[in-house]
Amino acid sequence: MRAVIISVLMLAACSEAEIPEVDKELQEHRNTRVEAMAAVYDGSIQYKDTFNALDPLIKRSAIARSSKFDPNDDYWGLPRTEGYEEVAAYCASCHSLAIVMQQRVTPERWDYLLNWMVEKQNMPELEAEERALIHRYLVEHFSSNKE
Repeated sequence: MRAVIISVLMLAACSEAEIPEVDKELQEHRNTRVEAMAAVYDGSIQYKDTFNALDPLIKRSAIARSSKFDPNDDYWGLPRTEGYEEVAAYCASCHSLAIVMQQRVTPERWDYLLNWMVEKQNMPELEAEERALIHRYLVEHFSSNKE
């Protein structure tokens, strides 16, 4: 995640002429996603959950023992397979990834939860390909049974 943030900051610092074409497409895609999330943000600050995944003082023992959560890792312990960056970006923007990593739900339940996040929790609408990638990742690593 730190690498993504640094890349975004570096791209923002470059002039239009200095950004390679492939990076311009990526930046446009990111800008679209940020604008979509900003459009639904109501400005309220929620203090209900005192857990902060980004707090370096949170110890692994504070999380469920079966969790792979590691607050000292740039991606909080997510297994590094295709889709981990998307899961980190979408899920951690609203809640701790510890919640995701301690789940052991069916593929159908992950499908329901993704729909619920978009419909009820103001997660930006996912493109079909990106949604399928995230769903596959969640099922592969955090499901009670595989598809």
